[in-house]
Amino acid sequence: MEIFEIDVCGEDLLKGNYAICVASKEGKIVEGFRINHSLAKILNSRWGQELYRYSKSRHGKSKLKIRIYSIIIYFIFKKINPKGSFALNICRDFDGQEGDIKEMLKYFLIKRLSLDIEDRFYFCKLPGNSYAHQGAYKLNKKINKSDIKISLENIEKYIK
Repeated sequence: MEIFEIDVCGEDLLKGNYAICVASKEGKIVEGFRINHSLAKILNSRWGQELYRYSKSRHGKSKLKIRIYSIIIYFIFKKINPKGSFALNICRDFDGQEGDIKEMLKYFLIKRLSLDIEDRFYFCKLPGNSYAHQGAYKLNKKINKSDIKISLENIEKYIK
């Protein structure tokens, strides 16, 4: 069974300069998305104007971050389009939010993309030499600029 790993690099998803990467454990597939400052500024501004379904509170902002994170993973897997069953090793970057992440990824990956993942979601600390960790770091530092394209409209489709 194939294993995909998910990792991020950056301080805060809604501050920009933040990358999310999905990689096969063997490194055959490495795809990611970088949230730049301008995209983060727009998302923050519109959330502040209460244009999204998440309340203007600390809790609401946390939920918004998890949703955006899950949406980006959805679009990465949509591009990868893996065949057969696989498992996910997800780095624990959102402490205490594992249940919400799992439910959102079930919705996006199983229900929307019909991927064969069942209940194989594992939250762990990924080693620094993992392809997902290295890919997120390179995207964030602009060493690798081959991130996938996801429009603001595509992200907002799932947060309004």
